[in-house]
Amino acid sequence: SSGTVAGAGLDGSVHVWRLQEDGSALRTVCSAVEAHQGWIRALSYHAPTRILISAGEDGVLRMWKFNNEELTPIASTGDDGDSSETDGILALQYQSSDQLVLSSGSDGAIRVWRS
Repeated sequence: SSGTVAGAGLDGSVHVWRLQEDGSALRTVCSAVEAHQGWIRALSYHAPTRILISAGEDGVLRMWKFNNEELTPIASTGDDGDSSETDGILALQYQSSDQLVLSSGSDGAIRVWRS
């Protein structure tokens, strides 16, 4: 939704903030603590569908639904430790019209995931 900002960092947590109505400050709406093991390197938020995707050095790609001020995990890859992104994911792009997630790692390969 309008005024919504997502962020993540070194502790593996994902956070969502919303701009206050008067535009004076951001307030924390929700967080997913320990969403990843290690640093989250890429994050994509698609406001119309309220889908948030996070990826990091653990090689795991997670898809979240942001609804009613909660982040609900709806899909993930690589949780079994057999991630194809062994050096972690460095970048991602969500293509909502095709329901695809593109990711890349330090090996230079671009991987395509169906959401």
